[in-house]
Amino acid sequence: MFEIGEIVFCPLRGSGVIEAIERRTMLGETREYVIIQMKERKRLITEYISILPY
Repeated sequence: MFEIGEIVFCPLRGSGVIEAIERRTMLGETREYVIIQMKERKRLITEYISILPY
């Protein structure tokens, strides 16, 4: 789905590069998250990956 180094764009946050993809378990539920280095804001954000139908 996503790969490290891939450039992504979010209409609300702008563009960034995927730094890492991690699995995290919270309250017994494991989910996949991407760590994105934002271009404009010089900060890292973490987003939950959800699979949406096309």
